[in-house]
Amino acid sequence: MAKKMPTYSICNLLGADRCMTEIVVTRLRDFVISHRDIQFPHRHDFYQIVLLTRGHDLEEGLS
Repeated sequence: MAKKMPTYSICNLLGADRCMTEIVVTRLRDFVISHRDIQFPHRHDFYQIVLLTRGHDLEEGLS
């Protein structure tokens, strides 16, 4: 039997005091550090927009 994929709610992730705002802005690094118990893969019951301003191509280091 396939394992059920968890669905995360914004209120469960941020707490009741922050989930009622329309927009939440946080650094991805800070969010990941404070939520190390999140399972992958997973689903959301909210929309999430991620803005990446820096990074590198993973294949760049392979050649």
